[in-house]
Amino acid sequence: MRAGVPMELEFIVGKCLAKNRNDRPSSAEEIARDLRTLGEKLKSGRSTVLHTGIVPGPPAASTQHTGQAESAPLPGPLAKYRVIEDGQETGDTIRYVAEDTELRRSVAIRVLPQSSEQQIERAQRRKQTVAYGVGALGVLLALVFAFFPLFSPTPVAEVPLRRSAFTPPVAVVNTDPFSAGVAISPNGKHVAYTTTGAEGNLWVQDLDQEQPRAIERTEGAYLPFWSPDSDFIGFAAGSELQKVPVQGGPPMPLCEMPGTSFRSGSWSPDGGTVAFSSGTAGVGNRMIYEVSAQGGVPSLLIGPEDPKESPKGPTGSISRPHFLPTEADRRVLVFTFGTLSTPEMVVQDLETGTRQFLGPGNHPFYSPSGHLLYQYQSELNVYDLWALPFSLETLQGMGEAFPIAQNGRQPTVAADNTLVLDSYVSAQEQLIWVGRDGKKVEEIGLPQERILEAAISPDGGRMAVSVSQGANFDVWVWDLASGVKTRLSTAPELDLFPVWSPAGDEVAFASLRSDNADIYLRPADGSGDELTVAATSQREWPSDWSGDGQYLLYTKQGPETGSDLWYLERSEDGGDWEPHPFLQERLAQAGPKFSPNGRYVAYMSAESGQREVYVQPFPEGGRKVTVSNSGGTQVRWSPDGKELFYVEVERLMAVVVSTEGEFSASPPVGLFKH
Repeated sequence: MRAGVPMELEFIVGKCLAKNRNDRPSSAEEIARDLRTLGEKLKSGRSTVLHTGIVPGPPAASTQHTGQAESAPLPGPLAKYRVIEDGQETGDTIRYVAEDTELRRSVAIRVLPQSSEQQIERAQRRKQTVAYGVGALGVLLALVFAFFPLFSPTPVAEVPLRRSAFTPPVAVVNTDPFSAGVAISPNGKHVAYTTTGAEGNLWVQDLDQEQPRAIERTEGAYLPFWSPDSDFIGFAAGSELQKVPVQGGPPMPLCEMPGTSFRSGSWSPDGGTVAFSSGTAGVGNRMIYEVSAQGGVPSLLIGPEDPKESPKGPTGSISRPHFLPTEADRRVLVFTFGTLSTPEMVVQDLETGTRQFLGPGNHPFYSPSGHLLYQYQSELNVYDLWALPFSLETLQGMGEAFPIAQNGRQPTVAADNTLVLDSYVSAQEQLIWVGRDGKKVEEIGLPQERILEAAISPDGGRMAVSVSQGANFDVWVWDLASGVKTRLSTAPELDLFPVWSPAGDEVAFASLRSDNADIYLRPADGSGDELTVAATSQREWPSDWSGDGQYLLYTKQGPETGSDLWYLERSEDGGDWEPHPFLQERLAQAGPKFSPNGRYVAYMSAESGQREVYVQPFPEGGRKVTVSNSGGTQVRWSPDGKELFYVEVERLMAVVVSTEGEFSASPPVGLFKH
């Protein structure tokens, strides 16, 4: 704010002090060149001199304007000033009151006509000798180069942006955007992720090593998270929350989770506790609990019935907790709140209960750069990463969010600002027939972007599939001989899990049309209207139809027991369906299938800590027989009822069974690996 300073010099110094690195000079030579140009202007008298003085009073931003519109910014070198009061002529000068838009204060500007300016400069030159002028310029150059580092802000060490990717040795669990798991340690030295391989479900990629290493005894692990000292990895396995040392060792249980659906955990900044989301899948029944990092009984931390709950917005599940790195006397969580299709980010001070909604988004994670990173669903199964400038002091967003990575989710950031994310690579998928030896016999239909479910009609001539068409999943029926396709569902929401009636004239499927999952029926030829047969506040999806057409097996999310097995009984006139529970336990049952004679039901359960295949009589239940011995999913009966098939990790298994009289099963035999 010194008077008599050339505007060009102010521009040069301001450029050197620019906050953005890209706005600063690229080299000292550039500064020297600008200063030499300024020296020539000073000698020729063509430099513009700005005379300013601080105006007492309030900041310019609070100045009241009455009766006059704001003046436009002054042109040329005065562009940084916005005129507040029109100029008043005094002799050879014009005086303005303006706002310095960079310093945010009011200043008085005295602008000199070129003739008056030259007169002043000539008078100054007459008072100075040529030697003094040259010496002053030399001092100016010395000051700029020698003292600029002393008075400039400490430069932030900027690391060049580098991108890299690695493919794990076995398939990563990333087909489900809610159970994918990848996280970088706070010290930036390790990346933990979960896979489906038989070698071990939790892996660590040390970033100074080429090969990852499996953490033993972590089968079934998913959604890993780190302790603040980077020494431990937390994760869920079955219904238990566990932790394991990063260098390996026996996993240590922290607690039995209150629900069967785990949605991420977060260590407190002091390392003393762990916050995690648990409940049952569905709407409004997943909450945040807290447990000691040494293990113990979890206590409810945030839930919909909490008296501190904000009245804003719809009710919904609470998930994805993440502790913010605030001061020691503050405990603050950011988390996701809402329904599956409308997730919203929320930040809450745990001491005061103050809660603020930050806008749509999922899986928020704080970055040391001063941003809140989160994933946003741009279309079905496509997630992009966004960054919201965020203040840890006010717990509010400080500007507009902006995208930072396409096709990315599960962001985690280390202390050195290294961002790790899970990137799903979509590929064309193809249905094929294979023999019992695993060799391909024939392709079915054309490749599709995604194929989630496939069900063969009772006569073997058609296939009901749930496939993606653009940004949605719908149920289609493919005629295997002609290749003709018939669309059964047209809703904009997801339509999944097609199941054939035994006569082959109807298809049951689940649809997420109410942020839930309800069961509908539709004629297999696409004619007629859809019939709703199961619609409650919990999610329901069909699994199988009995051979006599009277019963429809389905899975239902219970508010207390989690994933239960139910069946619908059709009335004699075929118009109504009455629901009945078949198996209700806190063990996450799923995927039930009728034996061809309808006497038994095969299903999956995680009661042993991992999913295995079991069989019980229908409908009375009772004597339970374990069929698999090393994990099992996707159970199916052979048409004659003499074999059961299921998937053990990546291998198709076969079991010879008997359903006549009391059920019996032989040891499983592997058919092929794929």
